[in-house]
Amino acid sequence: MLRQVNPRIIYATITGFGHKDVLPASRVPRGGLPVKVGPSIGDIFPATLMASAILAAPRFRNITGEGQHVAVAMYDSMVYLMYREIAIYEWTGEVPGPSGIGVPLIAPYAFESKDGLVIITAASQTIWERFCRAIGGGLSKSSKVQTLEDRYRNFESLLKPIIEEWTRARERETKSWRRSAARRARSFHKHGR
Repeated sequence: MLRQVNPRIIYATITGFGHKDVLPASRVPRGGLPVKVGPSIGDIFPATLMASAILAAPRFRNITGEGQHVAVAMYDSMVYLMYREIAIYEWTGEVPGPSGIGVPLIAPYAFESKDGLVIITAASQTIWERFCRAIGGGLSKSSKVQTLEDRYRNFESLLKPIIEEWTRARERETKSWRRSAARRARSFHKHGR
């Protein structure tokens, strides 16, 4: 109806589950009740996507002369935020559980040191190999941690104990290990905790 009055109009709607607002089936996650993430991301993130779409709409109008109806579904927005969990499921066939501060797709991640938390990221094979050289100890020779999938699957049982033994022997503020390891691996960061 609005387009009949002004074909150049840009208008926007946010719905819960899409244009027809059909409520999908829900499941209780394994292990009990879900945990609230803090802020109302189900409201905030769709609004952020909507703002971006509204800002892009005039570009479309300038090219075509037509306005458009910009629509965002809150449900779709939340699925978008679960890209990592969806990737893990597609990759492993397992429904991922809570990961805490870790990022499973770039294992290893967070470890205790003598005086706090240190973040170690190895998001590529090259960085992983540099990291292994930096800490020594033959980790790079283990056949159980050669690929990212291996590191994901063997993180708790094999990788975490080896790396934590190394990090717990050091203070996160010790410039020598951070400087030398970071120079070789470029994957070490002090966490604010």
